[in-house]
Order: sequence, then structure tokens, then C-alpha cells
Amino acid sequence: MKKTVAAVLALIMVLCLGANALAEKEFPLHNGILFGDSLDTVKAKEEGKVTIQDGSKEKTNKVWFSGTIAGAKGSVRFDFDESTGGLTDMLYTFNDMPTTKECDARYNELRDGLIRKYGDPIGNTGGTIEVVTGLAFEYAATLMNLYESMKIGTGDLRSYDEWIIDCDGYFVKIDLVSYYIKASDTDYKVNLSYHYYTGEQNQNKNDLVDKDL
Repeated sequence: MKKTVAAVLALIMVLCLGANALAEKEFPLHNGILFGDSLDTVKAKEEGKVTIQDGSKEKTNKVWFSGTIAGAKGSVRFDFDESTGGLTDMLYTFNDMPTTKECDARYNELRDGLIRKYGDPIGNTGGTIEVVTGLAFEYAATLMNLYESMKIGTGDLRSYDEWIIDCDGYFVKIDLVSYYIKASDTDYKVNLSYHYYTGEQNQNKNDLVDKDL
């Protein structure tokens, strides 16, 4: 009997360790949201915490919410795979910072938090970035190009940092970007994004780059 009990306890311990190992492979996002979650799941997890923006209430992709994020007023956008409906990207945006001091404080606060959680960033500088990037760079570039193409202003990057997190089967690219948009006034902004990708997707992107070099 004692041998049976011991065997059962050992099996439970193995199962618990296995469950913990599986749990550690998950990459939790804002309010417990996970990559692969559907839009309905994201909405359920966000309910009562941040508010869906009016322009996103009927949307099925690139859905924006607003509220307090990482201790400050900001917005969060969720992007989904068109074929599977699963979440692939999350973007935080922090706007309405009229001075570099405010912008740098927000950037450094986020950077310090990311370092505490994920370790030191990759360390690219001078415009060099990784092949795989998330929405933080894309969204900043879109706004700057929009202002310049409409000839209503200009903009530029100020600071950026990147992390790649190996989640045992997939990767998460984290991008933190500080930039400004200048029209009649200067608006300093910070973006933070999380992008899900696999090694195969990374190789495909590398191939697109390499074939023209």
C-alpha cells in the first residue's frame, strides 16, 4: 500500500512539474491575454479594465482600447492573424507628452521594467535593428511618413531598444521606441510592442532580405 501511495505521489509530482513547464512556455500579455487568443477572448479579458475605443467597436482586427497601462494613460492595440483569428501582435502607445523630459521619463520607466523582467536589450544603435520587428517601429514610421507626405510636419526616432524572448517553440520580439512628431507643436511619443513569430517565419524574412544582397 505504501509503495502504491508513493508511486501515486511521484506521478502527481511529475504531472505538476509538467504542468508548470507548460505554463512557463506561455507568454502572458496585458491582463493575462495570450498569443493565439481570439478577439472575443481578448475583449472578455479586457472588460472593466480598459475601454474599447468607439472606432474599434465593430472592427475584427487592429482593435484599440484606452485606459491606464503600465501605470500611465495610454492605448493598446491588438492585431490578429486573418486566417486563424489568433492574436499575433500587441502595441502600447503613449502620447501627449509635450517635453523631452516627460517622454524620456516614460521611456526609461518602461525600459527599466523590461530589463527587470527580460534582461538586457539586444543593444542595436544608430538605426540598426533586427530583421524581425513589431508594431512599435511600424506605427512610428507610419505616423512620421504621414506627416511628411501631407507636408504638415516631420518626425524622427529618438531612442529604441529591442528584446527577443525564446519561448521554446516560438519567439516574442519586444520593441520599445521613443520618437516625436512636429507640426505647429512637437508631440513626443513612446510605443511598446510584442510580436509573435516562429523560427520558420524568421528564416522566410531573412531569405527575402538576403536574395537581393
